[in-house]
Amino acid sequence: MLDKLKKIIGEIRQIRWDIFHIERNIVKDSFHWSFSGGGIKGSYVFVCDGVMNHGGFFDRMKGIMSIYALSKVRHRRFIIYFVHPFNLEEYLVPNRYAWNSKDISFDYPYSKPVVGYFEFLYPWRIMMNRIGEVHYYFGYNILDRINARYNANFDWSALYHELFKPAPFLQKEISALKSKFGSNYLSVHVRFLNLLGDDNENESRYKTLPEEERNKLIIKVKNATIGLHKKYNIPLLLSTDSNVFLDAMRSENFILTVPGVSRHIDNEEQESQQKKRENIKLFLDYYMLSEGQQVISIIGCGLYQSDFPKYSAIIGGKPFRRINIE
Repeated sequence: MLDKLKKIIGEIRQIRWDIFHIERNIVKDSFHWSFSGGGIKGSYVFVCDGVMNHGGFFDRMKGIMSIYALSKVRHRRFIIYFVHPFNLEEYLVPNRYAWNSKDISFDYPYSKPVVGYFEFLYPWRIMMNRIGEVHYYFGYNILDRINARYNANFDWSALYHELFKPAPFLQKEISALKSKFGSNYLSVHVRFLNLLGDDNENESRYKTLPEEERNKLIIKVKNATIGLHKKYNIPLLLSTDSNVFLDAMRSENFILTVPGVSRHIDNEEQESQQKKRENIKLFLDYYMLSEGQQVISIIGCGLYQSDFPKYSAIIGGKPFRRINIE
């Protein structure tokens, strides 16, 4: 009970910071005072514009599906403004819903930002029925709360496919990999953070292991993947944030990999041709994971319990499970 109370108090403090610091700064930097928008119903806009850490790709996708569901129950137009560190529309395009409208208002107070990245216990500010146009900064899956409140039955995968399909060039690369890999493979995901020295994360709390411990971890995870191959006797599509581990596994003839270099999408400030290729790998990884017979996440021994493989499995409608190697 005491721990829960401490979490609630901590969240209240964070909300005060969000409202009186982050949201005020966003208004100051991006909006202008105008009352011309009064009386218009407005849109729900999901925003990734680089003013803060927006999290990993599927943190952003969780926020998108949540705000999209809210827009549906409240009969609002829904817009995605995802422009950092890349423009989402370069890789994913509208499927059955036109979310890519450029008609966004920055007339304050008719239009205003709502920051909810730390409201994961009680996202009441996100759930409020607001007037005007709302620019949401949010990264959690709250479909269960929305379904309960509105007696709805929103499904994450169905919402995703309503919104997105691969851009033509990306679909071409997905089709080429499907032709190369076939369909009879197991999808395996491992997230090391900075444990092996890849320097993928920009937070100081993610440390690199000493060399001897790095080698032990590589052997342990490698043995786990070899064990999966022996059990299922089919190729393994390996997706990982560690290029060090990918290099250690390339000699195994049962390993399939998407070509390219891995990185976390919130670590870079600007786009380049190299980074664009890395972005393409991000999308190819999760689409190809979703095509496997099942998706397995290897965790334990300091490995991060990522949602990336979980939501890849959801998108593809495939079984998902985690294996703890401790």
